[in-house]
Amino acid sequence: MRRKDVLLWGGYLLLAGGSLYGAMQALGWGSSAQAWSSGILLLGCLGWVLHYLTRVTSGHMTFHHQKQVYEKEQLQEALNTLTPEAWQALQAELEAESEESSA
Repeated sequence: MRRKDVLLWGGYLLLAGGSLYGAMQALGWGSSAQAWSSGILLLGCLGWVLHYLTRVTSGHMTFHHQKQVYEKEQLQEALNTLTPEAWQALQAELEAESEESSA
């Protein structure tokens, strides 16, 4: 996430908190409006952090996914540039390795 994105999300959170507080004041919740709006925003932030930690532990991060796609593309590009003789040699080497591991 870029700095600009973080600042935008921070602004959205401030706007959401202010709007929630204003709506509760308008509904007549008075003195408890601040506590309720703060609590709701806190729960939202905690939910986001838990979601983020879940993605980190499961490896479903954007960078991790982009790195896997990049590595697959690089491997595919390397395979596409092989000559037919090099391709056959690679296949023979892989077959030999699989026979050694199964024996």
